[in-house]
Amino acid sequence: MRKPTHLRKEAYHKYEALEEILGAKLKEGDENLLAVLANSYLDYKKFHDELIDRPATVAGETMVRANPAWNMVKDCAKLIADLSKHFGFSPWARGEDLGKKEEKKDKLDELK
Repeated sequence: MRKPTHLRKEAYHKYEALEEILGAKLKEGDENLLAVLANSYLDYKKFHDELIDRPATVAGETMVRANPAWNMVKDCAKLIADLSKHFGFSPWARGEDLGKKEEKKDKLDELK
């Protein structure tokens, strides 16, 4: 698998950490999605940190609107969630049973 050369230094470190976690599960072509995941994580962190010290709204000359960084945080979080599923970083994606109780079977199910 070819490592991307276009990543920022911090994103490249995140890419390497994710690559180490995933190991042999990675397939040819996954490097691009993994690079997007690493970049998205850093973007999410940057916009989230920016919002800590700033208000949720921005006052313009004629109106008050939501701080655009909120949309960036939301977009990055969605992308991270989607790519995390692709790589199996969630219990659902790994197919794990999260302690669900076995559903009771009714008599019709028992006859099958």
